[in-house]
Amino acid sequence: MSDHAYIDTRDDLDARAIGRGGESAHDESRSGRHFRECLASVRAGFSYEKHFECLDDELAAYAEERRGKGTKGDNDWKRALAHCEADGSTPVDARDTFDDLGPDDDAPGVIMFAPYDWPDAAKIPRRQFLYGSTYIRGFVSCTIAPGGVGKTALTISEALAMVSGVALLGESVPAPLRVCIWNLEDDKHEMDRRLAAGRLHYADELKGADLSGLTVKAADSALMVAKLVRGQVTINEKLVGKIIAGLIAARIDVLIVDPFISSHGVAESDNDAIDSVMKKVWARIAREARCSVHLVHHTRKTPAGERSGDKQVADARGASALIDASRYARVVNRMSRDEAKRLGVAPETVWRYLRLDDGKHNLSPPAGEAQWRQLESVALPNYASFEEYNGDRVGVVAAWEAPKASLTAPSPLAVIEAMGSAFWLGDPKSKDRWIGLAFARAAGIDDPDAPEREAIKPLVRDALAAGWLRFEERKDPETRHRRKCVVATGDGLDAASLI
Repeated sequence: MSDHAYIDTRDDLDARAIGRGGESAHDESRSGRHFRECLASVRAGFSYEKHFECLDDELAAYAEERRGKGTKGDNDWKRALAHCEADGSTPVDARDTFDDLGPDDDAPGVIMFAPYDWPDAAKIPRRQFLYGSTYIRGFVSCTIAPGGVGKTALTISEALAMVSGVALLGESVPAPLRVCIWNLEDDKHEMDRRLAAGRLHYADELKGADLSGLTVKAADSALMVAKLVRGQVTINEKLVGKIIAGLIAARIDVLIVDPFISSHGVAESDNDAIDSVMKKVWARIAREARCSVHLVHHTRKTPAGERSGDKQVADARGASALIDASRYARVVNRMSRDEAKRLGVAPETVWRYLRLDDGKHNLSPPAGEAQWRQLESVALPNYASFEEYNGDRVGVVAAWEAPKASLTAPSPLAVIEAMGSAFWLGDPKSKDRWIGLAFARAAGIDDPDAPEREAIKPLVRDALAAGWLRFEERKDPETRHRRKCVVATGDGLDAASLI
């Protein structure tokens, strides 16, 4: 039996039952948990009294505590009523209970401006980075890439890593997660091929791993969260509410939507329309379902006559509101021929190597070095006969580490001799006057490549820290102006270190 499941998309979901889907795996405050319970009760048409009877002891005590602080009624319940009033999902019975609670500053139609309630900084919940910097609970992130690069294969390998809790791509996973892949391009059979290939490729790493946390919805499960109606953006509130309820019930930690453009029917170049879709749909889903929402998106096509090079987040197809509303965005590029030359990769295989670049990182510092991935071709055993193999081959993304230069540090004496009387600068961008080139020549390297330059930089820093090289201000023979340059002093060196 397959370890992944296809979510039921029936229209007759019991909202109250969904709200009681067992103990939540989310690390939430009591206020957040109680508000979520209130939403489920309101949508199910429960009165406040019936809602209160269904609460566990901890939340019941919390609700009583709130009501006992002088407020006229339970504010979480009123917030839930107001929320559902706004999207038209409040049953009559639930609306009728609102007046019984009495007026309060959270009532619909009243906006109060209360002083900020300063929390204890030590008790503020930490942001929950579920997988690297890419997947963040409660926020929207996105992957931008040209067509055919391997972005779907990438997210599938990441999903397998998250579900299994195994660092398949070198990225640690704190704990196994529940992941839903909603692919709007591939049907169920193609998704079966992709997932089977991933499981075969990582058979050793996934041995004994529980993969039941993976849920898959394919292109035959339509998704249209918004569309234009008489020129106005109309959000499919009923569908959005059902998605939130389903995610909560299944305790999904990560929802991957691939591709973003197939999830809506608004003009993709309209910033206002895309902003509405991002904030009123995907950001809302991430926030209310307490999950990470990751959108996969294409780059724009390169105009005729323009050179095709590395893509950036600004090259995302359509409106910039997609990136603006995302907390994190990354770009996937194929390895260039220049990079292949520097890294010793055969030119005919460059299509197999993917570089992941941070494009936007609001909640975390950028990664220092680009991450690399490699596409592996996996043969499925779905051939007709052993005599004539004709099974499918499917691409699977695997980890790949760019080779680092192996450099033997030259002696200080060799470096000082290589420096001669030239005017050396400390900036690696100084082309043929960077002090690192003297280290390279002392090591027998005339034209260091990128990895070798990276290996030389710490040697320069160590020499400056040790004091046998230092910065001095002298007249630049080229510009005739005084500027800082690197000179050799030999300070701190003994006879043995000069050899």
